[in-house]
Amino acid sequence: MVSEHRNGFGPAVVGVMNRSIHAAKVTNAFTTEASVALAISPYNEFGAEVMRTEHGFLVLISPVTFSMCFLYAILAVTSAQATGLFHQGLVPRGPDGVSLIDPFEWVYASHRALMSMVQEFLRSGGVADPFGKVKEARFDLLPWHYVYRVQATYEQMLDFLALHELGHICLGHMGQMEQVRRAVPCTSISYEVSSPMPAQEEAADKFALNCLVGRGHGEELLALFQLIEGGEAQSSKLDKLWTGNTSLGRYTSALQLLKLFDVFNSGQCSEGAGIEFTKPCELNGTHPSGQHRFIKAWANNHVLELPATHKFNIGSIIQWSNWVNLDAATHAQEKIRAICQQLEML
Repeated sequence: MVSEHRNGFGPAVVGVMNRSIHAAKVTNAFTTEASVALAISPYNEFGAEVMRTEHGFLVLISPVTFSMCFLYAILAVTSAQATGLFHQGLVPRGPDGVSLIDPFEWVYASHRALMSMVQEFLRSGGVADPFGKVKEARFDLLPWHYVYRVQATYEQMLDFLALHELGHICLGHMGQMEQVRRAVPCTSISYEVSSPMPAQEEAADKFALNCLVGRGHGEELLALFQLIEGGEAQSSKLDKLWTGNTSLGRYTSALQLLKLFDVFNSGQCSEGAGIEFTKPCELNGTHPSGQHRFIKAWANNHVLELPATHKFNIGSIIQWSNWVNLDAATHAQEKIRAICQQLEML
């Protein structure tokens, strides 16, 4: 599940390339006439990047990123659902109507699994028992359609990464970028890249979010909301909403990925990994912090284009984010409960 091996990622690469290019073209944002290709990065670290080549541009996503995003998607979806039910006063129940778990216990367990996974990855570059993390999070408590929601979330996170890099191309950020240069021996590649600027990173995020969410989905969402309000919760038309295949799902996936960047940054800064805040909301003067990127995207919720009579509950993702910030991996359950009571989160 968390692998550095490049074998088997071919279909995922093709899928990301097709979806991201299509999304950029549909929104009329794909403005370059240069050739663009997406491939597996030669690096074994989390991340994506874009660089110039002789004939166009090359977008690279590392194999670790593919693997890590899949595991993170499972844990993020699980913890978000657990948090949402808890704040709505709902309890996961079995077919006989009996409660399956204490709501607070599930929120705690799911966030503990998520944070311990991220912290292990930051320490070692891998996750020794990814299936154990899924079990610890109690993914089994979710309805069947969340299997499909995780798959959609995973794909949308990768699409956001690719669209962010496409944004650098289409927004003209690559003008000063050196071409990829092969070194000796020929199996070694030396990449010369320019330092990104915070403003360019923010612009690329906005580009990616606008393309990923798309346009003109307000009527679709309104129809789905009307079904819910009419009591048709089992309607087959709602499947796209429950499985994350709507503009709302894509927006949430982007926010959850940016929250991962926030958690990464927090861990890296606290562990003395050579990353520090040099200015407000900037890391080493080159990138906006993950926290800043998450908040900017959250505040940019108007990209959903919901009808005036309906509003997207942007508070739910903040509730989930606040629970992530509590870092259940380093606190006992009762300590987290006490903190939540103090912060009036219970």
